Amino acid sequence: QCDWSSDVCSSDLRLSTDEITLGDIPVTHSFVLYNGPAKPGLLSQFHGASAVDPKVISGYTGDLRLDTIVDYPSAFGAWFLCGGFSKVVILCTNFLHGVLGTIHYIVPSYGLDIILLTVLVRLLMFPFTRGQAISSMRMQALAPELKDLQAKYGNDRQKMAQAQMELYRKNGINPLSGCLPMLLQMPVMMGLYFALQESVFFRLAPVEFTWIRNLAAPDMLLEWGDRVPWVSRPSDYGGFIYLGPCLNLLPLFAMSLMVIQQKLFMPPPTSDEMKQQQDMMMVMSVVMSVMFYRVPSGLCLYFIVSSVWGLAERQFLPKPQPLASVRSEEHTSELQSH
Repeated sequence: QCDWSSDVCSSDLRLSTDEITLGDIPVTHSFVLYNGPAKPGLLSQFHGASAVDPKVISGYTGDLRLDTIVDYPSAFGAWFLCGGFSKVVILCTNFLHGVLGTIHYIVPSYGLDIILLTVLVRLLMFPFTRGQAISSMRMQALAPELKDLQAKYGNDRQKMAQAQMELYRKNGINPLSGCLPMLLQMPVMMGLYFALQESVFFRLAPVEFTWIRNLAAPDMLLEWGDRVPWVSRPSDYGGFIYLGPCLNLLPLFAMSLMVIQQKLFMPPPTSDEMKQQQDMMMVMSVVMSVMFYRVPSGLCLYFIVSSVWGLAERQFLPKPQPLASVRSEEHTSELQSH
């Protein structure tokens, strides 16, 4: 295993043997040394002169159980909380390996392959993201009525919440619709993250005409050295604000686009509590940018293309209208239908 951002490499050694009762007869041990990707199944992607016998691969994953190097369920908690979740991530990782491998046969550039994968995911999610956008615009149109409800019920949070949900129901708004697209993308993002970490093909794969030389590592635009306190010193490795010895531009760009999306698409706050929640989300975005700083550049590329797609997608949807105008158009359409 290697940390390509700091050029530090280490190796894992696993010894597997059966229990043997020693006697007068000499015992001879035979060992098989495996030197390959952490997922032995990836060996099946080699072709031509580099092809590996499928029986050898099945021996690695069957008799030797080398697939447990990375693919293992958690021993804690219920199936759906830990073990099941890890299995879902494993399935998504294997699926994305296959999808990216298929795309690569058509477009022999892994950077473009990730862009095409992002476009494919966004196209499949379009019905959900479109519903989220329309719901958000309707919430913006209801802002004046929400303020009236707040003035009417004052500090009575229970009645205010009931009235607000009733208002949303009458106008066909689902407040939870914004969570669905993110939940649907989570397996894809995590699968892509582990695919970039484990695949031998993404390692040292560049993005043409850019400074990115390794899709499985941060983009490392500039090197600022390893002497910055708390940020890049080796003694501070593992700290929350440890960023490494290089300036990574892609994660900063990706998180900036996410903040812009929140600013543009988030409905205006109708109460102090809602404003505090939105401010907290902005703070969380900054915290996420620190945690996101050292992820592979391929994953940042996915986030950037997905965010740009979301911004462009919103431009083709109807602009927010005042509530009276919306109701007038709905009433006109009902009369025309009759």
